[in-house]
Amino acid sequence: MWFGYLNQDHAHYYYTEYLDDNEGRLELEGNTKSRDCYSHDVMPSFAELAGVNCPDNIDGISVVNAFLGGQVENPHQYLYWDYGHCRDRYDQAVRMGNWKGIRLGQENKIQLYDLNMDIGEETDVADKHPEIVKEIEKIMQTAVVPSEKYPIGKKYDGGPIWKKG
Repeated sequence: MWFGYLNQDHAHYYYTEYLDDNEGRLELEGNTKSRDCYSHDVMPSFAELAGVNCPDNIDGISVVNAFLGGQVENPHQYLYWDYGHCRDRYDQAVRMGNWKGIRLGQENKIQLYDLNMDIGEETDVADKHPEIVKEIEKIMQTAVVPSEKYPIGKKYDGGPIWKKG
């Protein structure tokens, strides 16, 4: 099952990250282990379980070994989300280890949360960790994949966007 809590201000970013309980832990054979995974990992994991190949051009990785008590062979260095293509505000988020950076609108500064100390994302610690903020900002600049169908910063007022050429 998919579990997790939704932070009121950051709901569209959080907790499809974990295919387990709301603390990011999975109980298997008496072991509790933390996993960094998200919804993009479902397809590669199910493909592995089904014994079929998964497309190469996706962001997800198989996490089957982790759910069986082992290690993920090539774990994510970070998790990246964005939201707001063709809308008034373009938001981005990065999860990197225990850090989560969020930028609500391109013109705003990055908020930083230490999820080990503040799972509810209530205390922005960006001023105390400028080096982490710079690293997250670089990821936000390079991880986004532009699309002509979903331009960033240009509000779309036409018909159904999925029908565009």
